[in-house]
Amino acid sequence: MLKNECIGFGPGIRQILSIFGIVAACYAAPVAAQNKWMDEKGHVHYSDLPPPAAARVLSMGSSATASIKGSTEELPAELQALLKRSPVVLFTTPDCSPCTQARSHLNKRGIPFSEKTVTSHIDVEAFRKIGFSQDLFPSMTVGQERAMGFESSEWNRLLTGAGYPENVALPPSYKASPATPLVQRELVQPANRIVSTPRVETPNPASLKPVVRF
Repeated sequence: MLKNECIGFGPGIRQILSIFGIVAACYAAPVAAQNKWMDEKGHVHYSDLPPPAAARVLSMGSSATASIKGSTEELPAELQALLKRSPVVLFTTPDCSPCTQARSHLNKRGIPFSEKTVTSHIDVEAFRKIGFSQDLFPSMTVGQERAMGFESSEWNRLLTGAGYPENVALPPSYKASPATPLVQRELVQPANRIVSTPRVETPNPASLKPVVRF
């Protein structure tokens, strides 16, 4: 069984997370966050993605499809219900051929999904908090289910298990929204106060190497 994936970030970069990731995360605004949840250490998180299974949910957004900004109102009622119950999110990195394969697979199957890019240390920190144990891309969440690395049979199993039909004919008017960073880059700046933005090193896309796992 072939499994395509891109390795995210090496040990050296992970060591920087504790310095730059935490500092920069303090400035990240939860303005667009839909969900609020608390982890096992009592830390509160804001995200437009589904909270981890073990998290204590404090509040949920008015619509679980908020991160899928396509023309959802024109989708069949059955599909709209699936999107509210088990939204599909694709996580990708730049210059990743398996990511392209995964995106094409979802499009061919007719799955409405949102795409989140992981390009900075802040994104990596948020990616791991979702519940992913390794920085492997592409990755996908279907509701609270997760898959790392692209394997069509495994991804189909998760989608079918969530209730998505094997072949969905999306309306011609449906347009998927472009990919957006996993963590919004907006900054909260108190009135009459200048806040300096910490420099966050962005990993070199050339270091992301496709891996074929047997």
